[in-house]
Amino acid sequence: LELEADAPHVDRCGSCIRCQTACPTAAFPAPYRLDARRCLAYLTIEHAGPIPEEFRVPMANRIYGCDDCLAVC
Repeated sequence: LELEADAPHVDRCGSCIRCQTACPTAAFPAPYRLDARRCLAYLTIEHAGPIPEEFRVPMANRIYGCDDCLAVC
């Protein structure tokens, strides 16, 4: 089945960096870039194995995911 590609979404971010500054593990190394290896959603849901020690304090009491980036957007 051939599918028509969606049009690119409208950039609504502009100069906003709220998601980057809200992230407790600095998973956004640059605008429009996400390092999933640092993302608490990935680490608590998808990652197999223990949470790396450097992320345990920023993880705080979160068990599944984080969503701070979405909450500030």
